[in-house]
Amino acid sequence: METSSYCPKCEINALESLLTPENILHEVEKMAYVEGVTTPSAEYERRLKVCASCSSLNGKTTCAYSGSLVAFRAKILGAGCPFPGENKWCQN
Repeated sequence: METSSYCPKCEINALESLLTPENILHEVEKMAYVEGVTTPSAEYERRLKVCASCSSLNGKTTCAYSGSLVAFRAKILGAGCPFPGENKWCQN
């Protein structure tokens, strides 16, 4: 009799291995630009640079305050930076 055991930790590790910064950016690049919905390329890149320099960026992918993947959040035109007390994406 063959028994297979399910290992939740193994499943989580397998999924986490797919969430590399490179894979995330690749998926975001597949998103079509939609005026009024998604961020134009130059603004998107600027937002990512702001996030990359933020002390609240975890693992090069995740915002500590929102829990969101910053590459996807930055792509949404109406999204703001969730840093407490200031929207770091606001241009000076």
